[in-house]
Amino acid sequence: MATLANQGMSSQMAFGQHGSAFLDTDAGILYPPAGMAVVAIQCLGDTEFDSLIAEDADKFFNTASSAHATSNDVVSVGVTNGTFIDMDGDVPESRVGQSMFLASNNTFIAKVKAVGFDASGNADASFIELDRKSTVTAATHAFVSGEVGRGGATLDTSNVFPKGMTIYGRWTVVSLSADQTTDGVICYFGPANNFAK
Repeated sequence: MATLANQGMSSQMAFGQHGSAFLDTDAGILYPPAGMAVVAIQCLGDTEFDSLIAEDADKFFNTASSAHATSNDVVSVGVTNGTFIDMDGDVPESRVGQSMFLASNNTFIAKVKAVGFDASGNADASFIELDRKSTVTAATHAFVSGEVGRGGATLDTSNVFPKGMTIYGRWTVVSLSADQTTDGVICYFGPANNFAK
C-alpha cells in the first residue's frame, strides 16, 4: 500500500488506524486530510468512479491520465555495434536512465545514457546515446524506467469494480460516478508520499 520504513506505521495503515471515510453519492468529493492520501478503497457494491486522482499519476492508475504508459518511440536509422541512435523526432530528457526494448518482442537493448548529441558531439535533439554498444534496427522501441512501465491505460468512468473488491494506490481525490445509497465505498487513509519517507 505504501513505502514505509516504519513497520508499525505500515501495520497501522493496514488496519485503518490512520482514518477512513465513507462515500455513497455522486455529489460527494473526498479530499483526504492534509498530509494523508487515500491508500485503499473497499467497494461495498459495484462501483464506478467519476474522479480518482492519483498522488503520482505516472505510478498509480487514475481517471485523469494513464499510469505506466511510457510511450513507444521509433528508431529512424538503425546502427550496428554502436551507441548513438537517431530517433524519429526529438527525444525528451526523461528518456535518460530508461531501458530500451524492441517493442515487437520485448528484447532488451540497453539503457539510455544521454540525449541530444550525435556521435560527433554535435547537438541533435533526435539522438540518444546508449550505455553499451548495441545493434538496433529501424523499428518501434519501448522505453521503461524503474518507476514507470508501459501499457497502462486511463481509468474510464464506466469501468466497474465489483462488490467486495478493495483497490490499492495513492489518491488525493475520490468521487463516485453514480449514487450508491444502498452500498458505497470506504476509503482508508495513510501518510502522503512526502510524509512516508
